[in-house]
Amino acid sequence: MGCIAVFPPIAVMLFIRSAVIAAAPAAEFPFTDNPITTANFLVGRLNCDQGDGAVSLLTVWPAKLSIDYSYSEIPLFRGTANDWVALIAVSTAFVGVGLLYRWNRPAFFFACFAAVAFLPTANLLFPIGTIMADRLLYLPSVGLIACLVLAFYASAERGPLKSVTPIVLCLIVTGFAARTFIRNSDWKDDFSLVAPLSAPVQRATKVHKVLASLLYTSDSSHSNLDVWTDEAEKTWRS
Repeated sequence: MGCIAVFPPIAVMLFIRSAVIAAAPAAEFPFTDNPITTANFLVGRLNCDQGDGAVSLLTVWPAKLSIDYSYSEIPLFRGTANDWVALIAVSTAFVGVGLLYRWNRPAFFFACFAAVAFLPTANLLFPIGTIMADRLLYLPSVGLIACLVLAFYASAERGPLKSVTPIVLCLIVTGFAARTFIRNSDWKDDFSLVAPLSAPVQRATKVHKVLASLLYTSDSSHSNLDVWTDEAEKTWRS
């Protein structure tokens, strides 16, 4: 009965969506937004490992966040040591998920939930409009965090740490809440949002371009010409 109840609105939504997309022109993704769009199939698929590894690290601790990870913050797969480390790490994670089927079925479910939720935006099946974005982690992070909680309780189930596990998890939640509170201060205006990113994001062309534009327009006397020029040059060097 539940499936019957939700079918009509979903069917209407899909019908309207198909009509809108059918009348819209084909989407075009610039190389600077997602370099995978111009890479060959093998390089594009291998490059997904770098994006997967990066978003996984952001889930563990979002220390350095950005509004943009486009060219060339995440370079294409070139066979460097870092590229192979990322490939091995992601492959190992997939093997670990397979083993969870025998070890812990709830953890296996949540790991698969995270993978399936992330798959449409992973540039694995097809390239999308961005090579990576923090917002793509919102739903997959639910599964990853559930796996983390299960791992904490499983490791402390037969040991003396069982009683302190909730306390440790509360401290982790507090840490993420503090990180969120600090991050919110960056959203006052365009300049405050982009300026802190010039340090953690070194190679993103669009970030340096936006910052250079803001620096130029924010000072009518152009007394900050040296700073503006430096950011403009970073746009070309990146």
